[in-house]
Amino acid sequence: MPAYYLFRVDDLCPTQDRVLWNRLKELFLSLDVKPILSVIPDCRDPHLHLDAPQQDFWEELHRLVSEGWSIGQHGFQHLYLNKNAGLLGITPRSEFAGLSFEAQKDKLLAGKKILEGHGIFTDLFVAPAHSFDRNTLKALTNCGFKRLSDGLALYPFWKENLLWIPQLLWGPVEMPCGLHTICLHPQFMSEECFQKVERFCRQQRNRIFDLEMACSWWMEQRGWKRMLYGALRPPFSPLWRLNRWARR
Repeated sequence: MPAYYLFRVDDLCPTQDRVLWNRLKELFLSLDVKPILSVIPDCRDPHLHLDAPQQDFWEELHRLVSEGWSIGQHGFQHLYLNKNAGLLGITPRSEFAGLSFEAQKDKLLAGKKILEGHGIFTDLFVAPAHSFDRNTLKALTNCGFKRLSDGLALYPFWKENLLWIPQLLWGPVEMPCGLHTICLHPQFMSEECFQKVERFCRQQRNRIFDLEMACSWWMEQRGWKRMLYGALRPPFSPLWRLNRWARR
């Protein structure tokens, strides 16, 4: 089974670094790559106030959606309230993990209301810093979310009434198997990073999905294959953590 890939661009907001975002956007458009765009509904993170507010930000998102790009709700305000690493334990800070169910539900609904007020509807959630807990999962399903872009696995899986689409890579890496989400943050991308993304996209173009293609591909897998892929998840997670720890 070959590897397939899905790109995700995080931290989109009106005050992002417009030069770097435009460069990545034009690169993907030229290569017909259709990523997930993780949009912060009401960005209050001072580290993301990198440019004057983009006046046509929401209109641009609509244009990209019409091209087949997807939107994910990236938290609410992108403000880290504590040092809770959540269920995955990847990053020791969170906008959600550690808060009550009601508090998390209120934040999710507030963010959703802002997006929908701009005509953007999505059932995909992307947690800032990969940090969420069981209250988050419960609140997500309560608020109508059906998919989560995260998880330590080689393939998508169902858990807590959500379809988890794993995200393990923060740059283009050729993998032997699996469905891999490659997460990019334009504000941190160097010239070398842009060139690496372009080379990877040209080399792997036939194996790069958009969100709906990825979900359709997964649903089309035979039941025994999904059971096999699911059996790989329990041993994979500790191995991935060990490898990540060894690379520090």
